[in-house]
Amino acid sequence: MDGVLYDKRDGARLRALSALSGREPHEIGEAIFKSDFEKRAEAGDPPTGSAYLEGFSERLGSAIDRATWADIRRDMMSVKPRVFEIARRLKRHVDIALLTNNPILLKETLAACAPEAVALFGASAHVSAEFGARKPDPAVYRKICALHGHAPQNAVMIDDARKNVDGARQAGLNGILFTNAIALATQLRLLRLAGSPHGAASIPKSRHRYS
Repeated sequence: MDGVLYDKRDGARLRALSALSGREPHEIGEAIFKSDFEKRAEAGDPPTGSAYLEGFSERLGSAIDRATWADIRRDMMSVKPRVFEIARRLKRHVDIALLTNNPILLKETLAACAPEAVALFGASAHVSAEFGARKPDPAVYRKICALHGHAPQNAVMIDDARKNVDGARQAGLNGILFTNAIALATQLRLLRLAGSPHGAASIPKSRHRYS
């Protein structure tokens, strides 16, 4: 999600949290986003959004409610229209799913934080916390493939982090390192997953891939 479908402005989030809490942005970054707390949350611990928000507030040093958290998360993101268009074209011919390293609170608030993604992926929009593992752990890729009924070798993982692509390949998936929309379209054509700019594809619907 972040870095592929959306541009993410970490600085904007830190400044908003700083204004809320009175703490310096770099202090918040160290206490939350660069800490083991966030990594554990992305792997499903804590297992509920309420428990995550409690721990988040404790580390922030200021109480933050669910709606405010979601508003700040939404405001730090901006849609990449060309990548969404590629995903919409793919969806006409293959199965697509979203997998993002994020805590369960994002899943619970995804319609508010990323409505465009929910509209496109529906129930196939997932956060890593659902699977008890985070990218680049090969387990998370195998679990999402199993959930949707596809063998890893029939899946493609697209990610802007090389380590995440490498993890997917270790799990048996094909991998594409995302750099920009033009390069992505070219790589998908090479895999016979996308055709002309008008959406023609050269792979039958019965062959499934993931994005």
